[in-house]
Amino acid sequence: IASQPQPFVHITDDNTFHSEAHALEIYRLLKARGLRKKILAYARTDTIVKRPELLAKWKEVGLGALVVGMEGVSDAHLGALNKRTSVDINIQAQEVLDDLGIENWAHFVLLPEFQAEDFERIWEFVDRFQLAYPVFVPLTPVPGTPLFFELKEAGRLTTFDYSYYTMQYMLLRTALPKEEWYRHYFRLYKRTCAPRTLWRRRASPSFHWRPALGRAFFMGRCQDLLQPFIRRQLEHERTFRYDERQAAKRPDWTYA
Repeated sequence: IASQPQPFVHITDDNTFHSEAHALEIYRLLKARGLRKKILAYARTDTIVKRPELLAKWKEVGLGALVVGMEGVSDAHLGALNKRTSVDINIQAQEVLDDLGIENWAHFVLLPEFQAEDFERIWEFVDRFQLAYPVFVPLTPVPGTPLFFELKEAGRLTTFDYSYYTMQYMLLRTALPKEEWYRHYFRLYKRTCAPRTLWRRRASPSFHWRPALGRAFFMGRCQDLLQPFIRRQLEHERTFRYDERQAAKRPDWTYA
């Protein structure tokens, strides 16, 4: 980190703060070198609740934002994702980050069985706790994982074209018509980035105008660019024919 000229550091270890001793050692090394770069890292909600003092120390050396897998807004939602946490822990984690003034890039997983009221519950949570930088991720069965094989063999996948497995598309059969599901999905981002929402967020201790406006522009632009790809995916789904032999076949991991 010290040898790099860039002022921004993105630590992509999903468990940066899981080992307190390890995280403290890195903190001491950064502090000893007098470094104060702008750091983005990852943290679980239960880790945030258990170790607020550790995060406070890291803020001294530049920790400004955390990618946090809040994932769901009800215990049933979290249970479906096998998160082994609770909504209460999510709320406590947000309170810790507010006290520290650390941005929460909270991620929420959108399920294929969602109805309109499920999308609304996610928005109500985001709005209630003034989350300025939420990210909404369609449940994506990553190829090669047990979930992928389970859903593949159950005939629930709508494509084997891996170019769609980017965590931006809903690749499973949905309870709502897929077009309606996408409308609710995009509406979450539109409401998050709306001027009236940004104006309400300005009092939040972790809110900063420059990244908020940049994100609003970026998300709006991305949605415009994504539309033709969504239409292409929907057309692909309409013509997709599920091959049971292909579904049962395990991939060949050998390479020439």
